[in-house]
Amino acid sequence: MDILNFISWTKNGRTVSTVDGANTLVPLGFKDPKRDDGYLAGSISVDNLLASIPLPPSVIGVNGTSLYSTTPLAGPVGLLDNIALGSEAGQNATTAERSNFIGLNAGKNSSGIADNFIGRMAGENANNSSQSNFIGNSAGKQTNNAYWSNFIGGYAGISSSNAYSSNFIGYLAGYESSGTFRSNFFGQEAGMLSTGNNVNAFGYQAHRTGTLSGQTVFSNASFASYTNRTAATTAITVPNGARAGNTYLYYNQTTFTIEAVRL
Repeated sequence: MDILNFISWTKNGRTVSTVDGANTLVPLGFKDPKRDDGYLAGSISVDNLLASIPLPPSVIGVNGTSLYSTTPLAGPVGLLDNIALGSEAGQNATTAERSNFIGLNAGKNSSGIADNFIGRMAGENANNSSQSNFIGNSAGKQTNNAYWSNFIGGYAGISSSNAYSSNFIGYLAGYESSGTFRSNFFGQEAGMLSTGNNVNAFGYQAHRTGTLSGQTVFSNASFASYTNRTAATTAITVPNGARAGNTYLYYNQTTFTIEAVRL
């Protein structure tokens, strides 16, 4: 009869959209092994029922117009248009504006504006890194004066100094380089531990530990060398694995020049 009574009340319009929570009761069934049906009828006020239900954890916190995750705890970052997601991401980045910190400790203790630090510890403790993109595990971590730069790859640009206006792309590219401003390092360990500025280095370990400035460097590992042009044109062919529609650079050991085979 209880369910029939409920249906009857509903049909007769005895439903409401608001109630006095302190003085309105909700029927309950309490587990009671002494009863044949296993339950004892009872009630609880609406207010007490709501208070007993745990709220879901907050996911996003707000600091000004900035957002940061609270599970796990990130930020809070500076007040203006930042996003920090990940444990301790953006913490103490109080000067940050228009920046994105994503990953464990990404951008923690960093100083700069309009940055994108993505990856575990990317940009952590980066000083004066405005308008830079550090993407990858520890990319740009502890760098100093690397504004207007792009460090992409695991440990790319980590602990570098005065590497502003530079692009380090590849695992350990530009690692602990110093004074390498306006340089481009492409490849694993390219420019690692180097000190020259205005350098373009391409390939595995290109210009690694180098000190010259104003250079364009190709790693010998990725730049073929032949005794003369005949040797080069004999080796660089489609049957040997080259592809038509491409131009292949090589070093001519006889003329001491860089030449090319165009297919």
